[in-house]
Amino acid sequence: MPARQRRPPDPYEDAQWSDLTDESEPSQIRGNKATPSRQKAGRTPKPQPAAASQDWYDSAAFKTISRKGSRELPENSGLATPNWIIGYFRHQHGSKSNFIARARLLGQILYWFGVSKSGKPRTRYKDKMGRTCIFKTKKQLGYEVWIDRKRVGRYLKEFAKEELINCERTVMRGRPTCRITILPAGILKAYLRGADVARAQALKACQ
Repeated sequence: MPARQRRPPDPYEDAQWSDLTDESEPSQIRGNKATPSRQKAGRTPKPQPAAASQDWYDSAAFKTISRKGSRELPENSGLATPNWIIGYFRHQHGSKSNFIARARLLGQILYWFGVSKSGKPRTRYKDKMGRTCIFKTKKQLGYEVWIDRKRVGRYLKEFAKEELINCERTVMRGRPTCRITILPAGILKAYLRGADVARAQALKACQ
């Protein structure tokens, strides 16, 4: 009986949001393994705040992933979708799949967790655990990104399975509604993987 092959380690598994700054590149923060030059002997690293903090959406890290590498897509009707999201779904589902539609939907969800031009958060809702959330019907999300309601439901299930979001069904004003929260750890791994894919695609296009 052939020996069972071990699954290769995920290079993004141990990454931390505290490593992500406006100047850092995704390839520099894989695995959060500090080099000797970054740690002085005899000093204990300071504990980092939990990534799931309710203030995460106000952090520089979230602003980086939601704005960095953003570009307009012809079929977006004015929506800006960060390149890393496109790269992530290209990697997950292949270039022949409808990965652009998935990218538009996730990009729109991140948009609602961001802030407006005046600096005010677009959502003020909190769930029972104190996490920031949004309430959207599948029809509303589909209208915003030009995707039919059935596909929105299928993509939301995929996002939840990939640990990008938590989506719970509730009822608001008599209508079935999705209560969506972002899962920071899953979004970080998606950002690192997607940014690597987007960079490789850009280099390939320049050759």
